Amino acid sequence: MEKELDETRILKLLSDAGLPQFKLDKCGYPVPGQVVRYYRERMKYTDREGKVKHWSQADLARQLGVTELMVRLMETKNKGLDSIERRRALAQILKIPPVLLGLSSLDDLTVFLQKQDCHSDRKVYEKKEGGIDNHTMQLYRDAFTLYNDTHSVGTAQGSIDEIEQWVERIHEALLSTPANMRQRTELQHLLWNFHALSAKIYGDDLFDWEHAFHHLNQSLTLAVEMNSSDLQAASLYRSAQIHFAQRNYSLAKSDLDGSLVHARNASPSIKGASFASAGLAYAIVEKDQAGMTYAQKLLDEAEKYASTSDNSNIITFNTGKYLLDRADALMSLGRPSKALEVLDDAEELTNTNQRRRIAYLNILRAECYIRLKKPDYAMAAMLLSEALTVSEAVHSSFNISHIKRLHKLIASSPYGNSPDVVELGIRLGQR
Repeated sequence: MEKELDETRILKLLSDAGLPQFKLDKCGYPVPGQVVRYYRERMKYTDREGKVKHWSQADLARQLGVTELMVRLMETKNKGLDSIERRRALAQILKIPPVLLGLSSLDDLTVFLQKQDCHSDRKVYEKKEGGIDNHTMQLYRDAFTLYNDTHSVGTAQGSIDEIEQWVERIHEALLSTPANMRQRTELQHLLWNFHALSAKIYGDDLFDWEHAFHHLNQSLTLAVEMNSSDLQAASLYRSAQIHFAQRNYSLAKSDLDGSLVHARNASPSIKGASFASAGLAYAIVEKDQAGMTYAQKLLDEAEKYASTSDNSNIITFNTGKYLLDRADALMSLGRPSKALEVLDDAEELTNTNQRRRIAYLNILRAECYIRLKKPDYAMAAMLLSEALTVSEAVHSSFNISHIKRLHKLIASSPYGNSPDVVELGIRLGQR
């Protein structure tokens, strides 16, 4: 009886919110396939001839990279909707409120529907003077999670304009929130997250340095305003990653020296990431014995935090990421054979859905094979070809630029005229 009452309540809330009477699943959420179909059919645009068109199943299939039949099965049989990543992608593409796809609790769903209630005069949310309501704050959180997860498993490059709009929206909310409200701190953290993510997208995917550093500067300003060691260390760490992408290793090293100062009072993951990245920078820049010794010391210090989990949610640092940085540093220190062993360990700890990271791992592995005393150019070319396929799919300009540099090394070797190296060169030349 209680379950029937809950279902009746949710169906009434759907109706009051102006939404269809979606069938509810056993947990009380709207059946996702019906939600997808409803929002797909609401997606409309004006073509070149001025005709208004609605998205077809084929249009959605192209965006998801699946067949039209798969979309039909999603909408009619709920096939292929078990994955959280798939639901988040659909929410982003079709502008579906995440709660309608079961990406939040039932309480969140109820609150969301009450907020949309167009027939009730009852005030559901209490808006604090000068602040924002809880529902809006949750939307900000959900939006960041969606775009951040999309970037980590593929790319959010195509959503950068939307992300910029969220940045502006949260910035305006922050301006209207009094300094003495606890809500202000969370808004600042959310805005920092969006700036840091934007910098990664502009840097990793677009090589748009101007916009990348604009967002990094904004993030550092927020970190200083909040007097947060975590965020100041993380901002400088992010800046270093952009300088790595630019191959300006001296500036990356300078950023990381600053990051280490703030990292003394930061969370374990930020300490670990800063030490590991600084170890890599010193391995590349400082070629004397003292510099190489210090690079090794930094990497050893980073290892202490590689298996330490914390709830900072600012920088993801784990054993897999540590091993990647260590392998890169070992290669810079002239130890490619040892670096290959470390990369094998890193691969075992890397989730298969982290396509961007796996591609980068194979790029590093290819570079190791090139730098061996007896280079294996054939293996390197094969690895670079595989990495290029993935890097093109996720639009990682950083990875592709690295592949181009390594291809030049192979092309100038005795193996340079082999069919696979020539083919790789043709693929890279077409970009």
